Amino acid sequence: MAVLAALAFVYVVPQITKAQDARTKQNLITIRSAFLQYYDDYRCFPKSIPSCGQEFKQGNVVYINSFPCNDDGTPYEYQTDNNTCPTWYKVLTNLKNTNDQSIDAIGCRNGCGAKCNYNYGVTSTNISINQNCPQTPQNKYACTPSGQCVIFADPNMSRCPLVFLNDPTCQNKCSAPANRCHDSRGKQN
Repeated sequence: MAVLAALAFVYVVPQITKAQDARTKQNLITIRSAFLQYYDDYRCFPKSIPSCGQEFKQGNVVYINSFPCNDDGTPYEYQTDNNTCPTWYKVLTNLKNTNDQSIDAIGCRNGCGAKCNYNYGVTSTNISINQNCPQTPQNKYACTPSGQCVIFADPNMSRCPLVFLNDPTCQNKCSAPANRCHDSRGKQN
């Protein structure tokens, strides 16, 4: 029984976490889409977001039937310029899988939001999600032709099929020849 419980913890729990994070990402895409529609209608973004499960609507137009929230039932963090007609927004949360490459892709490894205390979110295109937060250098790792994971200054020059931002393990994918760079010309000296 103990062995089965340990195996479940090792294999099942990470998959549940990834599924929850995937749902969170989809929820934020839904919110961003609704906010774009709202902006098209009113030339500003919402001043606030509805409570969890409530309709996001203005007048007779329903943008979201049941406003999504974090898995624990708490609302996403909503930040805006607090004007009567907000010109930008940020919807922020924390992904549970802190190794998710999406965190690096959007630049939130060292935090996002006003207090830099979130690792994921969406924002209007006119403001940076990680404004005033420390930035992480973007080291580009790739698999050499011999199968080592190293930093490349220009992975495109070496025709690298996969590039891993700030991941010195290359997700352990260098053993497969299909994942290796064509040559090492773009490697960092």
